[in-house]
Amino acid sequence: SLALVLRPTAGADGRGGGGGEDCASRYGTVLRRACEHLTALERRDRLLSTCASRGKLGHILPALLHGLRQEGGCTLALDSGHTMRLELPPPPRPPPPKVAEHLVPALLARPDAPTASTWDLTVRRLLGAIDGVRSVSALAAACAVDVPLAQRALQALLVAGWILLTEPFAFAHAYAATPRLRLLFASSSRMADRARHAARPSADAPLPLLSALLQLLCAF
Repeated sequence: SLALVLRPTAGADGRGGGGGEDCASRYGTVLRRACEHLTALERRDRLLSTCASRGKLGHILPALLHGLRQEGGCTLALDSGHTMRLELPPPPRPPPPKVAEHLVPALLARPDAPTASTWDLTVRRLLGAIDGVRSVSALAAACAVDVPLAQRALQALLVAGWILLTEPFAFAHAYAATPRLRLLFASSSRMADRARHAARPSADAPLPLLSALLQLLCAF
């Protein structure tokens, strides 16, 4: 029989990290399958114990480890008649972020009509009401949607990258500029988007100048 031992990699402090369970869940099934396959070939064809192939395992295992770590998979030519292909399963997705009732959704992009027409009715109702000002609970009330249902719909938009969640604006809060402020000047289209977002809701209202927007930001 053949057995492989999994050891968690060392953490930043030189001691074993807490990734033992993650290591076993990702590598365990693949390595168990490799062991079963090699054991079966040894029993049937004496693949690893003949004089000609006695040192072959010392080349197979390093190649197996390197391929799984660097590429997530490997193809091993065991001999002229046997090839073994192994692939790691994809890493588990992180849990979706929670959508708290007090947070404010803001649109990052607005989907076109054909795309949005295939979405859930609750998602479409909320999408049309997102203004970057109202909180999750306020949006749910405005759209006559239960808060838990609104949270799940907004969570789907958040995971898909259509919205982000911010803390609600309040004059009592303290705000500070970060280096990301220079992104406002990265493109003319981005500056125009900010101006349209800050403009008064009137068809004939002129767009504010960028200097006025910066003065508004600096006021907080």
